[in-house]
Amino acid sequence: DPSRFMPWHIAPRGTAVVARSHSHDGSMVAQVACFRRKNGLERKFAFWFKGDDADVWRDVASSSRSFSFAGLNITSNQLKVETDKKHLYFSVDLPPDYERRVANFRGDLRLAVSDEDAPMVAVRSFQFPHIPSDGFAASASIALRNCLNA
Repeated sequence: DPSRFMPWHIAPRGTAVVARSHSHDGSMVAQVACFRRKNGLERKFAFWFKGDDADVWRDVASSSRSFSFAGLNITSNQLKVETDKKHLYFSVDLPPDYERRVANFRGDLRLAVSDEDAPMVAVRSFQFPHIPSDGFAASASIALRNCLNA
C-alpha cells in the first residue's frame, strides 16, 4: 500500500535532526522538530501531503472542536493549516514537557478528530493513514533535544 507509513526515524537537517515518518510513496510526511528562535524554543508536530486548498481544510478543521495526536488534545484553534501551493501543512506547537511525556508513548499516532459532536464531513475528511509508533518515542525525544537554528 503506497500510503502506508514507514517507521519513525531521525533525519539530518542542517546542524540538527528531525523525527520523521513518511508514506511509502513519499506523498505524506509526519515530523516532530524543535526550532531555536530569538524568543526561545519552538517544538512542533507537522503533517503534510500534496494539495493546496488550505481554506477548505481550515473550514473543516474549525468545524471540529478538538483533535488528537500522540497523546495530545489539540483544539481547532491550535491546529494550523497552511499551504505553499504544493502541499497542505497541518501543524501544532508541542508543550515544553512533551519530550518527557512521549518517552514511553505507545498509543495511536493518527491525526484524528476527537470531538464527538464534530460534523461527519470533518470526521471523514480527517481519515489519514495510521502512522506507526515504531521508533516514535526515541526519534521524537532525540529531535526535541537537538533544536534547529531558525
